[in-house]
Amino acid sequence: MMDEQVGWRLAQEEAVGADGPGIVQVLHLRDPLVRPQLDDLAQRFKGREVLQYLLIDDVAGDAMSAHE
Repeated sequence: MMDEQVGWRLAQEEAVGADGPGIVQVLHLRDPLVRPQLDDLAQRFKGREVLQYLLIDDVAGDAMSAHE
């Protein structure tokens, strides 16, 4: 039997700080959080058809693409 709980959590249950779980958000290409970094992100994912960017722990650092 597993000691840790698996499943959904409420926002109120999320731990705050470095020990807490990371947060991943899906952002549209024209999202205001993505636009200032668009040149850097476009260079990083050059040659890929980017559908959306992923904001991981408040940093736009990854992307979802149509083809790998």
